[in-house]
Amino acid sequence: MNRAFNREQPMETLVSDLTYVKVVGTWQYICLFIDLFNREIVGYSAGKVRMQI
Repeated sequence: MNRAFNREQPMETLVSDLTYVKVVGTWQYICLFIDLFNREIVGYSAGKVRMQI
């Protein structure tokens, strides 16, 4: 991508971000899928086990 994060069409390039936070003493994971055209979250997965999201 060469740091070209501005796209010309929707769904041209999707990126993901995996984040984890501690909630009530246990780790919770969320993976977000983001469209670089408009920075919209187009999908996600969440769970207690990182390998299952």
